[in-house]
Amino acid sequence: MDFLYSVNNNTWMGRLDARVKIVSLAGFIFIMTSSDSMAALLCGMVFLVLLGALAGVSFTIFAKKLLWILPFGGTMAVILPFVVAGAAIARVHLGALELTMSDEGLIRAVLLTLRMGLGIFAVTLLVATTGLGRLMLGLRQMRVPYVFVALVEFTVRYINVLLDELKTMSLARKARGFESGRSFLHRRTFTTLGSQVGVLFMRAGNRGERVYQAMLSRGYCGETGAVLSSGIRPLDIGLGFVILAMAMFLQVYDAGGWQWLISLK
Repeated sequence: MDFLYSVNNNTWMGRLDARVKIVSLAGFIFIMTSSDSMAALLCGMVFLVLLGALAGVSFTIFAKKLLWILPFGGTMAVILPFVVAGAAIARVHLGALELTMSDEGLIRAVLLTLRMGLGIFAVTLLVATTGLGRLMLGLRQMRVPYVFVALVEFTVRYINVLLDELKTMSLARKARGFESGRSFLHRRTFTTLGSQVGVLFMRAGNRGERVYQAMLSRGYCGETGAVLSSGIRPLDIGLGFVILAMAMFLQVYDAGGWQWLISLK
């Protein structure tokens, strides 16, 4: 996973125990995504960005990872305003089809986008300050089933192999004089790229089988060696609690906790 992020382990966040980071950031996501307040979600995202800045993770990295929302979350965010019942705020005409945008649907779309953005920010902070090796080690120390950890680890490591295979196929395609059309919907382009995807899946399966046989020949039996669990420092626990406390504070404050503070005065 290190090739997707610029991993920085030399900061206070990088030296934080991986198990504490996993639990605290997972708890942060769970607490914050249960909120229906846009302000609380935005504050949570700003808090994560500030933690990233203190840990040497630039805002550019967070912004680039937001693009991961588009394939799935972006589609849902566009559809929700037109399928959720509520007061009409706009109408869109597509030929004979008329779509009505509701206020309730628009609010749900914004909340969905903010929740996904907060989750991506938290995962980005976790991976960018931990790295694949320490992250997988932390999961194993937490007694996460080895099958799950191995599946994640092998999948991430295999991405590079598939990218190299795709690059080789692209070079071979260009060497044979292929020129893409003006758009993806061009018939020859669509047919060629579709065939390439099919061939890539076949090669990926064959490569995976060869890799697995090579692992077996080197003594792999389904599990790696035992993991020695290192101690967690009190400082790690304290910093992890600060992350969870921030999420709880935002939830309580948004639920009217500020009024309690005023009444105490």
